[in-house]
Amino acid sequence: MTQPRFEVPEGVRDLVDNSVDQTRNAFEAFWKASRAAVASVESTFPEAAREASAKALSYSEANIRAAFDHAQKLARAKNPQDFWQLQSDFVKAQSEALQEQLKEFTSAMQKVTSPKSGDAP
Repeated sequence: MTQPRFEVPEGVRDLVDNSVDQTRNAFEAFWKASRAAVASVESTFPEAAREASAKALSYSEANIRAAFDHAQKLARAKNPQDFWQLQSDFVKAQSEALQEQLKEFTSAMQKVTSPKSGDAP
C-alpha cells in the first residue's frame, strides 16, 4: 500500500513567500541603518580592526541573505521531501561557508591582536 503524498497548497506557499519578502525588506532597512552606525565609529579604529570589522559585517550579511534565500526556497517547497532536501543542502552549504569565514576571520583577528607600528588610528 502506498502512502498518500502530502503537498502544501499553493496559497499557503504564496502567503509564506510574501511574508519572507516583507521580512527581507524590513531587514534591508535595518541593515542599512546598522552599516551607517558602524561606519560612523569605524574611522576611530586601527586599520586592522576596520578590516576585521568589515569582514564580520560582510559575513553576517552574507549569512543572513543566505538564510532569507533559503527561507524563500522552503516557502516554495511543495512537499516534505523537497523541504528536507533543501534543508540538507542549506546546512551543508552553510557549514562549508562558515568554515571558510572562520579561517579568514581568524587571520584578520590575528592582525588586530598583533598590530604593526603603522596601524595606529
